[in-house]
Amino acid sequence: MPDLTIQTNAQGLGVTVEFQFMVNDLTYGAGGRWGQWSGGGGSSLELVDPNANNRLAANWGDSDETQKSSWVNIETTGILDNGANYDPSIDYAQIGQLDVGECLVDNVEIYAGTGGANLVSNPDFESLGLSNWSLQGDQSRSSLENSGYASSHSLHIRCNDRLWTGDNSCQVLLNANSLDVGQTATLRFKARWLRGWPEILLRLNGNWLEATGAMPVPANLGTPGARNSRYLRNAGPAIYSLTHNPPVPAVSQPVVVTARVHDFNGLANLNVYYRVDPATTYTPLPMTDDGTGGDSIAGDGTWSATIPGQPVNTIVGFYIGAADSKGASTRFPALLNDNAPVRECVVMFGDGNPPGSFPVYHLWITQTNATRWSELSDLSNESHDCTIVNGTRVIYNAQARFAGSPYHQGFDTPYGNLCHYKWIFPDDDAFLGETSFNKIHQPGNGAGDDASMQREQIANSFLRALGVPWLNRHDVIVYVNGNRRGGVMEDAQTP
Repeated sequence: MPDLTIQTNAQGLGVTVEFQFMVNDLTYGAGGRWGQWSGGGGSSLELVDPNANNRLAANWGDSDETQKSSWVNIETTGILDNGANYDPSIDYAQIGQLDVGECLVDNVEIYAGTGGANLVSNPDFESLGLSNWSLQGDQSRSSLENSGYASSHSLHIRCNDRLWTGDNSCQVLLNANSLDVGQTATLRFKARWLRGWPEILLRLNGNWLEATGAMPVPANLGTPGARNSRYLRNAGPAIYSLTHNPPVPAVSQPVVVTARVHDFNGLANLNVYYRVDPATTYTPLPMTDDGTGGDSIAGDGTWSATIPGQPVNTIVGFYIGAADSKGASTRFPALLNDNAPVRECVVMFGDGNPPGSFPVYHLWITQTNATRWSELSDLSNESHDCTIVNGTRVIYNAQARFAGSPYHQGFDTPYGNLCHYKWIFPDDDAFLGETSFNKIHQPGNGAGDDASMQREQIANSFLRALGVPWLNRHDVIVYVNGNRRGGVMEDAQTP
């Protein structure tokens, strides 16, 4: 901020000098604790409370842009050709966004020819809700919305990855035997952008015909010159730098949870709430900064509480709750309105930790999320909340799923039949410099390399020696909820 002052020069005359004073500075981020949609998803990064410490991610939020966009009509008419079906019928349609985002969909219409009866028996979601609709894979968190295109309801699509016709879409059953190869058909629907990727697609199973287009993204994003859409008169305490120690506790070994907390109005209470999974009742533990109860140094700003030791293979979910002197409260991990299970921090007691030179990765997931994972298809691209630990590094609220393909299937649970994984780390908490491990892979690919686990490593060593593009593959040991996943897995770099 500029400021003017009067100074006397060498001639004894008063002159006006302008100085630029630093009022405030911060390093901000996008993604992770800084919010998902301000990282290219259409939202601005907004300070929630002007009195809050703006260097802390917890005091910022994504601007709310969901009421600004308008409905658009997307349609196409074409010949049903160049497709293929496993069964002879064109009996369902699929719709979804082409990448991560949210939107509303209404009045879904599919006609044989250019008119006649709509083959979608529940096109407007008014009287039948989501009947005849199947919400699959990375769009399984979609839901019925209580507003629509000049109506009372629509389909709220929540896409966690991208539309993929194998098993990641919102799918609707069509009236049987109404579409034939070689005839003309019309596809039409209404859509309205909410956040994230602006393109959407409706297609017939078998790739016979599709209607796709861009939903309008409003030009007046954010709130420049106006009150922030996320404004609060008093935000609750900002909780940050959370971790637990030891990272991989032994059987019956107590675990000390530590965190830092800041609030302009001072703290009224601060607790760790823990539960022994799958029980749903939480036990509160007051956090202290007085050098007792597991706290290392009194008055250093790091608050601590101790979770009692537990039997072998016990999983504990926990979160931190805080309130300031004026009654405003917060939670870490924060609650998100995304139709997913509530996020927690997770720790497991007595997990395997073998000696040796191979890195050891631990993935811990609660029963609720493991069940949700298992109930979706092997080909689902929906990710699930978990904690990942390597050595002393603890990453809460990472995301994981199967890394399957039509060739790689036969999985059941994240810790059952041997499988491959994709792990995603928060944008502000990268692991080994990466936010996405696209393939934690069982060795071999059906070519007899499962025993030696050397074929791909040697091939990439040759490529590196030749000076051409090559991929790095770590041999790693992986445990998921105490279950060792085969002998050695490969942490495979993705081009």
